[in-house]
Amino acid sequence: MLRRQKTHEEILIVLILILDQERYRDTINMFLKDNTLYDCLSQNNQLVMIDENFSIWDVFDIFTDQNLDDALFWNSDICHYDGIFTHTDLVKIVLYFYKCNDILLIQKASKTIDEMVLSLKTKTVKQWLYLVKDDTLYQSSSLVRSKSDEQLNETCHKMIDNSVNRTIVVDPEVQITLGTIQQKDIIVFLIKGFTQYFAKEKQQGISQHQLEIMHYYQGTFTKPYPIYYVIQSEPLHTCFEYMISRDKVSAMPIVNEQLQYVGSIHKRDLLFIMKNRQYQMLSQTVYEFYSYLNHQKSQIQAYQFLTEEIYTYQDTVKDVVEKLVLSSSGLLVCLNDDRTIKHIITVQILLEFLLNEQQ
Repeated sequence: MLRRQKTHEEILIVLILILDQERYRDTINMFLKDNTLYDCLSQNNQLVMIDENFSIWDVFDIFTDQNLDDALFWNSDICHYDGIFTHTDLVKIVLYFYKCNDILLIQKASKTIDEMVLSLKTKTVKQWLYLVKDDTLYQSSSLVRSKSDEQLNETCHKMIDNSVNRTIVVDPEVQITLGTIQQKDIIVFLIKGFTQYFAKEKQQGISQHQLEIMHYYQGTFTKPYPIYYVIQSEPLHTCFEYMISRDKVSAMPIVNEQLQYVGSIHKRDLLFIMKNRQYQMLSQTVYEFYSYLNHQKSQIQAYQFLTEEIYTYQDTVKDVVEKLVLSSSGLLVCLNDDRTIKHIITVQILLEFLLNEQQ
């Protein structure tokens, strides 16, 4: 069957869109190069260090009480920190003591809730690190350091290359740790760039803000990003296992038996279980936990300002950035007419696009 050749007008439109996309990237990269990590570092950024001799139970209490995203762990033997704890590490710990994998060479952990809690209370951070020192699945998150005068552009590349979503910010002169920066922090800071660096675009006709994201899928989103999800009837611990081992993601979309989108769960949502001591939920279905989660979040005022984690092809890149910032999971889905998932976009994918790292 012969394919219709594009007209000169259609070819011209495609070329203009490609030029607009490249110009958009150039402008964003200029903003990232003109600003450093220190510019992006929040004045309220809190740096928390946890001694390796603390029990894992104490670490969970600190994370839930202080609503932390991460904490450095302090090695008293060398009088310095030598690692970082994140929500990923907390999920790994709970999964390990809840349901130990048969391929591990070390002694299996009990599957009962009572013995899991006992292990969390009696095992220290140092003992945990020793237990999993030879198992890559359960090892602690990689520690990436960056100087505070480093360009944001360089930092973004570093995080993508090392497959991490945060970096430790260090003062280059006195080597003092100033805090941590996550990919989402950079995206939030990037909103400032939309105002500063695109203001002159309005004088040139259509602003790049008005370019719909569908044009980027047609021309530049060439990397085959997978569609991943968990079915709502699966056990909750399976959902967390998918996040850390199968898909290696921070949040997981939930679908029903017809593969229609229901919502999403983030690794940090595990803290609701730990805070309220609802450990039995690990064996309940994903949907039961999701319903419980929505009830808990409805009582927290901050969650009322979060947006629905859905975007459309008619949204601009700026729209998508703002929705990602206001999402609780750092994940957005684009749906087909039957509400099945068409595309998934995360902060990592967005940064890869803006930095042209999709090859």
